[in-house]
Amino acid sequence: MAFGGGNGSPASRDWRCPTCKLAARVRAGIVSLPNNPLVVATVQAICAGGVNTDTSEGGWRRSREGAPYFEFWSGSGGRIRVTLDCRTHEDAWREVSAFSTLTLDVATSILAALASDAFRSAACAPRRESIWLGAPAVLHAKGYGRFGEERRQFADNVDAELMRLLRLRFEIVNYPAYDPSTRSWNRVGISRRNVALFERAGESAPPDMYDCGRSLPLRLGAWSEHWLNAAGPMWTSPFPQSILLLDHRDNRGADALAKRIATLLLLNLGASRRAPEMRMELRVLLRRLGELRRPSADPLNQVGRLADRVEEALLRLGERGILRAHMYTENAAALRAVGRRWFERWLESDVVFQRPAILGGAVPDEDDRLGL
Repeated sequence: MAFGGGNGSPASRDWRCPTCKLAARVRAGIVSLPNNPLVVATVQAICAGGVNTDTSEGGWRRSREGAPYFEFWSGSGGRIRVTLDCRTHEDAWREVSAFSTLTLDVATSILAALASDAFRSAACAPRRESIWLGAPAVLHAKGYGRFGEERRQFADNVDAELMRLLRLRFEIVNYPAYDPSTRSWNRVGISRRNVALFERAGESAPPDMYDCGRSLPLRLGAWSEHWLNAAGPMWTSPFPQSILLLDHRDNRGADALAKRIATLLLLNLGASRRAPEMRMELRVLLRRLGELRRPSADPLNQVGRLADRVEEALLRLGERGILRAHMYTENAAALRAVGRRWFERWLESDVVFQRPAILGGAVPDEDDRLGL
C-alpha cells in the first residue's frame, strides 16, 4: 500500500502537499534520523564526493575496471562498499563529482521523512511500504520560504539530487547486523549485494487530488531489514532541524562545513551511547568529511583558509547550540603566528565534541553500574 499519490496536480498544490508536510513535521525542533552503519557510510561517501574528488585523500577510488567506489569499514573487519548504478563508468564519476551539501540535505530529509512518527511503522521492515514523497518534503524540512520561479527551480535541483541518490548501491560484506531469517543478532556478519539507500516502488498512484505531482513512491532499502526492523533493532537518533536550516551553499561562509560536521558527529555520538564526548584527530575528521587533500594538492594559503573555515564552522555550531567542541591547536597557532611550518601540527591536534543534550546522558557500562 502506498501513502498519498502523484497525479499531475497543478504546481500550486505541490507546496501544500499534505503527505510531504506530514512527513516533514518537526517536534520541538527535532526529527528522527535512521542511524546505522549504512547511513553513516552514505554520509561519508557524499562528503567525499564533489568537485575535489580527484584530490581528496582516502575518498572515492577507481576500480580495475575504472568504476568509482567508496569503502566504509567496521572495527570488526566488516565493510560496506558504495557504488553507483550508471550506464558507464564515466557517468558514475560525473555523479560522484556532482555530490554536494545539498545532496546530503536531500538524503537526510528523505530518510527522516520515511522514519517520521507518522510513517515509521509502515516504512520500517518487515512491511517496507512506500510513501509518496518528493521535493516539497525536503523544502518543508529545510524551511525554504521563497516562492514563484525561484522555488520551482530549487525544487528541480532537489529532484535531480533525489534521482542521484536513487542510483546509489551498497554491498554489505560480513557486517554485524540483525538477521531477520534467524531473528537474532549476527555477530559474524551479514552479506548482501545491490542494496539501495531508498527505492522507487513500482506501484501506481492512488487517485488523491490533494497530493503533489512531484512525489515518487519511495521506500527504505533492504538495509532496513537489518537495522530498522520492527522485530529487531529500531536504530534512530534525534536530529535537530537547525542542521537542515544551515545554508548548503559552499559560497556562503562555513555553514556547509558546519552542516557536514554536525551530521556526521551526531550520528557517531548517537551510536556511541556510552560516550560523554568524542575525541578525534583533526586529520581523521577532515578525511571523513572529504576535506583532507593530498599533500601536493593545496598551496599554503589554501590550507590556511581550510583551518580558518573549520574553526568558524565549529564556532557556528556552538553558538547555535547544535554541537559544542574544543580544538587543542595552541601549538600549531603559535607556529603559524611566527611564520613557521604549522599545518602538520594542526592536523595532529585533537578536537573534542561534547555529547549534546538531545542525545541524552551517556549510558554507563556494566562495570560502572556495579561500581567497579
